[in-house]
Amino acid sequence: MLTIKREQMWVDADISYQVIINGVNMCTLDNGQIKNLDLKKGDYKIQIRSSRFQSIEIPFSITDGSHVEFVCKPNYKNTTLSIFTHRVLKKNVGIDLKLKQDIYL
Repeated sequence: MLTIKREQMWVDADISYQVIINGVNMCTLDNGQIKNLDLKKGDYKIQIRSSRFQSIEIPFSITDGSHVEFVCKPNYKNTTLSIFTHRVLKKNVGIDLKLKQDIYL
């Protein structure tokens, strides 16, 4: 089981995030939303994208009985300087994606 939680933030509350797993758009996350995905066991890569920014791609594995949880949120401020910095200097990375929990039962 894979759980993805988007923390509720005002910065980009009106923008939806796309959950990309192994290059495939699996679902959309709105502000404060949580999604659960049933994935077969195996190795995966997850990335979050929006119309403005993206996260880095993070590898993870699913095994029988495992539960992996990620949390995402914007890591920029809604100012011209912050948006410019994340677009140019940080190569369009403006979304934090962190592994919060990785339990093998």
